[in-house]
Amino acid sequence: SQLQTLIRHATVLGETKCECEKLERASGAESEEVSICLRKLEEAEKTYKVNIRLYRELADRGEVLVQNSYKKKCPL
Repeated sequence: SQLQTLIRHATVLGETKCECEKLERASGAESEEVSICLRKLEEAEKTYKVNIRLYRELADRGEVLVQNSYKKKCPL
């Protein structure tokens, strides 16, 4: 369903963002691991944005899902 697809892409985006930030803190911004992660993050963002355009009525919910998946993996 549309919602399940959006949930999956929002979760990947939030988790990938967290992963990249953790790598950057551990390895430094110039590390190869961070570069690879940032490419993954770009792809996740593109996929997410395509889905948000397809399902505009779910956009608000999508942003909440991204934030929640980020916070779950990277609690403050």
